[in-house]
Amino acid sequence: MGKSLNVLFIEDSEEDAELTTTELIRGGFSPYAERVETRPGMLAALSKTAWDIILCDFRMPNFSAEDALMTLKASGQDIPFIITSGAVDAEDTVSLLKQGAHDFMNKEALARLVPAIEREIREADVRRQRRLAEDKVRILSSAVQQSPVSVLITDPRGVIEYVNRKFEQITGYDAADAIGRDLGFT
Repeated sequence: MGKSLNVLFIEDSEEDAELTTTELIRGGFSPYAERVETRPGMLAALSKTAWDIILCDFRMPNFSAEDALMTLKASGQDIPFIITSGAVDAEDTVSLLKQGAHDFMNKEALARLVPAIEREIREADVRRQRRLAEDKVRILSSAVQQSPVSVLITDPRGVIEYVNRKFEQITGYDAADAIGRDLGFT
C-alpha cells in the first residue's frame, strides 16, 4: 500500500484523470481522487475534503485553470496547484505561475508528476509550519505588549531593543526614548 494522497482533479476528461491516477499509483501513492469540472463542483469538493494536491487541466469548456486558481485563492486554502495540459502557450503558463500556480505538467509526459507532487507537498508543509510559527509569534507579541508587568528586551550588550506599554507607564519614557539606549540610562 502506497502513501495516501487526496487528489482533486479539475478536469473535463475522465480518461485523463484515470491515466494520471494510474501514474500516481505506479509512483507509490495510494490516491483518493475526485474529479470536478465546474466552479460549484470545485467549491463543494474544497468544503468536504482536505486535499493534498490539485491537478487542473488548462483548457476546459466550462471552467478555466485561471478561474480554478482564483477559486482556490478565494477559499483561503493553501493546496499545491499543478496545471496539466496537452498543449498550452508558454505565456499562459507563466501567467498562471505568476498568479500562484505551483507547477505545470504536460499530460503527454508525466515522468515529472510524482517528484513534482512530492516537492509541492513538502513545500506546502513548510508554508504551513511557517504560518503556525508566525501565528505563535503574533500571539506572544500581543501577550507581551498587553502584559500587566513591565517588559524590556535588550541585545547581548545591554542596548534596549523593545519595551512594552507597561514599561512606558511605569517609567514615563516612551519606547522611542528608550530603544537604542543602554540599559542603565534610567
